[in-house]
Amino acid sequence: MPFPWYARAMFRRLLVLAVPLLACAGQPRGEEPAPGQPRQEPAKPVAPSPTMTATGPGTHRAAALQRSGASMPLGAAATEHARASLLALANGDGLIVSRAGGIVLLDAQLRQLAVLSPERGRHLRVVGEHLYFFAHKQPVLRAMNLSSGETRTIAELSRLKDACFSGGPPADPIDFVQSEADLSIAGGVLCLDIMDRNANMAAETRNFRIDLMTGAIEQRMVAHLSGDACGQLREREQPRLCTPVTHDGSGVIEKVGPSGRWSYYPDSSRGESGDRNYALARLTDRKQGRGYAIAGRKLRQLRSNSNPVGACLVPDENSAAWLGASDVLVLDGCSDRLTIVRPPDRVEHLRVDGFAVVPK
Repeated sequence: MPFPWYARAMFRRLLVLAVPLLACAGQPRGEEPAPGQPRQEPAKPVAPSPTMTATGPGTHRAAALQRSGASMPLGAAATEHARASLLALANGDGLIVSRAGGIVLLDAQLRQLAVLSPERGRHLRVVGEHLYFFAHKQPVLRAMNLSSGETRTIAELSRLKDACFSGGPPADPIDFVQSEADLSIAGGVLCLDIMDRNANMAAETRNFRIDLMTGAIEQRMVAHLSGDACGQLREREQPRLCTPVTHDGSGVIEKVGPSGRWSYYPDSSRGESGDRNYALARLTDRKQGRGYAIAGRKLRQLRSNSNPVGACLVPDENSAAWLGASDVLVLDGCSDRLTIVRPPDRVEHLRVDGFAVVPK
């Protein structure tokens, strides 16, 4: 017997009401709470947290470039890497010199590695991350940042109007720094002495102190011999502002090369005395126990009490240094050129305005 019409209508209504209930049947239900406790809803899914990675100074720059869609040219990347230290190419075994092409970096074979600056300079000093120097023709102290390559002026000294120093037009005081030992940098201060002649014969000595942070300059006359040809005593002698590192004049300071085989010292027993004291520039082969003199472009073995013809004699206040890793001696005072010695038999001479050995 067929369903009556009202029964079919009732069946369709029940289906409409049952569909939403069936859809919820597969969903998780919260646990029934204990009597008197609020019902807890099911936990909602949590979005995954971003991954944390350690970054170095360059990572932020790389990330910024990626975010912006930019890219760094290979040449620019290489330049940034090289400028992390402008001296890195020398690997702690090179020489900085100022010459006609500017201030350049050389390796142990004297091959040019880089031009550090188109400027020329005198009395080069590497201290920390800076190369300090005086301009080639001006009494201007400059500082080059060896990371960025930027160069700034720290101070400018006044020209001298003094009968002891040239006696003519105002003179550049840096022209009267008698040796590299009369200028040093320590504790954020550059200290230097100028003299009208070498230390044995000087009539007047002036002491300068330059604060490298502020550029403040102080100077004093610290020694004056009255009655000298440069005139009457005009200023009272005063205490020093600072003291540069100076040679002690003993003639027995031995400098040993990196390998330990070769050493250098100024041998005053083979030198000359007079208005200026000179010593023989002596190299010693510590392995063979033999002494050598620099003569021209060669080393000559010392075989008697007399020096070889043309042997290099250096003043007491000369400076000498070995490169960081190679047995290469850098010596000033042999002549008007910088002397480079490669024992046992090679000597070269460079015309430079100033020099500094690359730190290890």
